[in-house]
Amino acid sequence: MPTMLVIRKKQMDLIQDEQRLVFEEHMLQHVRQYFPIDSALLTEAELRAVIRDGMRTASALSFHEQGQVCRYIDLTLALGTDFAADPLQPWAATCLAQHHGESGLFERVHDAALTHIERISGDTGLCALKAMYRARAMSFGEAADARADHGESTLRLLRRLWPQKYRHLATADLQRFLVLAEERAETDGMSTSGPRQLYTILMFLLGSTFSRDPALPWARMALVRNADADPDTRARALYDAGMDAIDRFLQLLPRATEN
Repeated sequence: MPTMLVIRKKQMDLIQDEQRLVFEEHMLQHVRQYFPIDSALLTEAELRAVIRDGMRTASALSFHEQGQVCRYIDLTLALGTDFAADPLQPWAATCLAQHHGESGLFERVHDAALTHIERISGDTGLCALKAMYRARAMSFGEAADARADHGESTLRLLRRLWPQKYRHLATADLQRFLVLAEERAETDGMSTSGPRQLYTILMFLLGSTFSRDPALPWARMALVRNADADPDTRARALYDAGMDAIDRFLQLLPRATEN
């Protein structure tokens, strides 16, 4: 009888682990080339965490081809980790639900994402940049206003910060977002009115999972370092970290646009 080649599960796992490492190295170079500012702001370990998180979420959505995973990671850098479940981006859940199991699902999601990015950021990204400048101009007292009602006044503030993003959301989407913001602010120890408003602003600007986004390590670090502090202290730490992150981004921007 001819000898049969038997590949045991442990061997297969080792092959798959090696393939993942090769892909991770490829993605590391890809991100450095196409996302120079993110690459400058993050350490290599943090970039790898972004890549692994993107691989995990892509796999959970049944996007397994390397080209799909690569482009999915690109989208997480532009839209935030777990963007497909973000109430601020309802187009993603709608697309996934309407075309579940169909061939070409990833292309539909990718095309819808690019359309969404252009709508809220403009074809040159100017709208998103203006939103960042408006956020940078906010004092801590305005961002964490203790008089905030987590209702109409908060929504007016969000609309002023990023009007293009705001107007593409239905009233029901905004209400779901406010409920989620309240829940997550409480989970992160920022349940009083002022800190909750600051948290809501950051969620609106950066994505609903910003405090756990591996591409935004400053947010998690600020919360972890002040785990035992009161909500106002935690809010101040998060505000300072966020403003520092914006400053570093803006300092790198001219260099990135020159290349």
